[in-house]
Amino acid sequence: MPTEIDIDKLINDVTNRSTSSQVDIDTGIVAKYKINETPTLLINGIKVSNPFDMNEIKNLIDKEIGGVQNE
Repeated sequence: MPTEIDIDKLINDVTNRSTSSQVDIDTGIVAKYKINETPTLLINGIKVSNPFDMNEIKNLIDKEIGGVQNE
């Protein structure tokens, strides 16, 4: 089911820049981590090279928490 856009809220948000602080935060994250694709997955600031590779994700999480890595 498609999501409907509340046009009045969108116009209000753009006009009043009510989301600009969040956009600024996101823009900073994109620049800091050189994000150029979606989805992008970061674990403790480390970019996962393939966000669809569950083994890579698990291994990185294990490494970051000091657990045993599964190859």
